[in-house]
Amino acid sequence: MNAKMKINLVGILLILLVLVVGYLASSSQKLVMTYISGFGFLALISMAVTLAIPTIAAFKKGDFTESLLSNRGTVAGYSFLFALIHVVLVANFFFNWNLGKMLENPYRTLGAIALLAVALLVSFPRISVALAEKYKWLLPYLGYAAVALVLIHSIAIGAIFMKNDIIKVAVVLVAGLLIILGMIYKRRG
Repeated sequence: MNAKMKINLVGILLILLVLVVGYLASSSQKLVMTYISGFGFLALISMAVTLAIPTIAAFKKGDFTESLLSNRGTVAGYSFLFALIHVVLVANFFFNWNLGKMLENPYRTLGAIALLAVALLVSFPRISVALAEKYKWLLPYLGYAAVALVLIHSIAIGAIFMKNDIIKVAVVLVAGLLIILGMIYKRRG
């Protein structure tokens, strides 16, 4: 099985895991909230992992890290998919697709901006011709900004995972460390 197939398998298994664990661990009243939180948390973690791949590959050379590096777009695609599922569930179950009402809260707006940034990053191979070469270096920083926006969004309105202070601190520390290491790695080229 090649690396891309393995990444796809892990992505599908993570979706199934959220669905099964949510169903088994939640009452019927909290099921939707568990799914929303689960997919939001997966989006945050997979975004941080996507940004960390070049840094990890720089420190630990090998077949695994090389395959991750060459398939980073697939990992980013799953970040977008998890975020999109999260947003669709929120829009459907809490706002009846009233996007204006959804964006009344500034923290939800930050999440929406992050979703657009991730959509741009995922579609980058298709739009790279439209971007001048001199602006390509900005895209990784767009990823760091998206993770920072998602962190703020999650800390402010995260319903299940981000309500625990220990998890909040751990996620912020790990994501912050990954962003700092990634920016250092980018500067060193």
